[in-house]
Amino acid sequence: MKMNFRSSILATITLMSVSQFALAVSVTPTKSIAEILSTLNHAPTAEQRAELLEIGNDAAYSSNIQAIAQAVHNIRHSATVLDKKKMTDIAEDPSATFSEQKLAKVVAEISHAPDSKARRTLASIN
Repeated sequence: MKMNFRSSILATITLMSVSQFALAVSVTPTKSIAEILSTLNHAPTAEQRAELLEIGNDAAYSSNIQAIAQAVHNIRHSATVLDKKKMTDIAEDPSATFSEQKLAKVVAEISHAPDSKARRTLASIN
């Protein structure tokens, strides 16, 4: 089947639109973790824990992101003692990204649910 010029242009525009939409909806692991934390109520839901496990087991992400995802996965009212130590280390690590530092600080300090300051911090993470 032959494509005329007009059909070719329409197909190209359609493909470009779809690819732009796909790029627009991609969510970073830091944003995913921030969204989970912002709605946290004592512990992540089963669905959220599954997402956190995926992030925590994905070697494509930094070891800091993997540790943060694991710490959030483990939250039951607050982070575990070991996870709080890891989060404090990440929050103070100059080689960690700014988003990693902010997430780690929120995780280390969370108790039952994020307070208003933590929610503002989480909203600023992309």
